[in-house]
Amino acid sequence: MVKLHVIVAVVGAILAYLLPSIPLLYTSLLYITSRLRPPCKINGSGKASVAVVVAAREEPVELLEELGESLARQTIKPKKLVLAWDGEGLENVIKALRMVMPGINVEGFIAGCKNKACALNKALTRIEEDYVVVIDVDDRPAEPDYLEKSVSCQVVIPYWEPQTPKTSFEEAVAALLSFGSETLYASRCRLGRRLLLLGSGSSIHREKLESIGGFVDEILEDITTGAKLIEEGANICFGENHRLKVGLPPNYESFRRQQCRWARGAIRASTLIARLHIPLREKIEYLIYTLQYLFGSLQPVGLVILAVMAIANMLPTKLILPLFSLWLVSTIISGIALYHHLSKCKHNWRNIVVAARASIIAQLVMFRLLFCSLKGFVGEKEFTKTPKKGRVKENLVEEHIWAILATMLLMAIVLVVHSLDTLLLVSPLAFPPIALVYYYSRLRREVVKT
Repeated sequence: MVKLHVIVAVVGAILAYLLPSIPLLYTSLLYITSRLRPPCKINGSGKASVAVVVAAREEPVELLEELGESLARQTIKPKKLVLAWDGEGLENVIKALRMVMPGINVEGFIAGCKNKACALNKALTRIEEDYVVVIDVDDRPAEPDYLEKSVSCQVVIPYWEPQTPKTSFEEAVAALLSFGSETLYASRCRLGRRLLLLGSGSSIHREKLESIGGFVDEILEDITTGAKLIEEGANICFGENHRLKVGLPPNYESFRRQQCRWARGAIRASTLIARLHIPLREKIEYLIYTLQYLFGSLQPVGLVILAVMAIANMLPTKLILPLFSLWLVSTIISGIALYHHLSKCKHNWRNIVVAARASIIAQLVMFRLLFCSLKGFVGEKEFTKTPKKGRVKENLVEEHIWAILATMLLMAIVLVVHSLDTLLLVSPLAFPPIALVYYYSRLRREVVKT
């Protein structure tokens, strides 16, 4: 009969090492196996009318002006821009947009919504054009024929290309964002797999969107709407030559709030995907994509279990070692793939530094995402706005608690357990305090500058 402490240790190892390894291995192997395949491309047609929808809450006027100017420079201009606005200043924004977008019908209204899907659906009732393109206020089309390519299929997904980073933090986030776009979209497309809908910049045929009841009322309305479109057999296109310049969170606090919203929404999206009538392989792949936040955020729970058992001298090291090795190999492969993506044809030491910073930031936010995922389980659907500029007031309670707890556990293990094997199995406990030190020594100063 298997002893209880062995079962507990295995559960801890699964949470700490097996579950986090799944998305790491999946995305890395997608990237590696797709490198020999030709890139996906879209040829613009420009034979359909386009309406652009922007949902915003009291954003700076200059951001809307920059977006309007980039749309006005398109070879095929949008017939209409609909601004779903919440807060004050709508009249000033509409006036500014009409000045930079001559000849384009600019229409705005107060949405009065608590989430983005509600605002987008209200905007949809004001549109008669063939295609709907949803763009965030801080994103920009990367080429003048962007809207031409946006009408190539029933659903067209862009390649997310980060805007030029201004700080080391933005540089690290840009690495994570571009690698995510490369692995989850470009790589899947090269391998002939269907894609879930990406958010900002994606375009959808209006009649197809209306046939599924509009945007799904969830936090990540893009992912959930895309899931419904896949179930309905929509024709989905993606092109690496169809690029959207995506804005970056200006500081860690903004990034933290954004990631929390995505973690909550990913749990909600997973429940919808689990009920889809699609092939099992696709369903598993989509669930790996949406559950990656949960899988990663469970690692602290598993590490605490393993650390407590190590202190009690009850950790079966030989049983845990294979799962730890799997996680270590997955992390190394993921790091190599990220370095290759950053390097392309130019290899240098700076790319290693950027990859390391990206890993530290991911470790720093991990414990916070655990609580955000739990909020997704209890059904919280309210949209949390991520400010596009300036500072965000966040207390970083979870980051401090996890760093202090990890340090205490690690010190206790060093004092009580005199085994390098055991210490190796709980070595990831060193990452949280290192990440917090990096925040105070580097990221916090960059927050002050923004």
